[in-house]
Amino acid sequence: MLLSPFWRYFEATRTVYAITNKRAFTLGMANRIEVRNYFPNSIGNFKKIVKSDGVGDLILGFEHYKDAEGDKQIKEYGFFAVNKINEVEKLIENLIEINT
Repeated sequence: MLLSPFWRYFEATRTVYAITNKRAFTLGMANRIEVRNYFPNSIGNFKKIVKSDGVGDLILGFEHYKDAEGDKQIKEYGFFAVNKINEVEKLIENLIEINT
């Protein structure tokens, strides 16, 4: 639990984030190669977290699950530890707009 911020940073440094005119996606290469697609019609509401230096997270989806002890947890998906996150937010908003 104490290492979770470091793990998120580690994952973010080994992840490629991309936004095209049809979708956004992440290509993660931390433990295994994992591709996660975010299509405009499935993004809906998203959450943005911004630090004072402009680096932030854009949460595009989430998943509920129970941990090994049976406690409810939430796994968030999206773009993490990204510079100029406000610009990325605008790109996601444009993606949603041109595909609706």
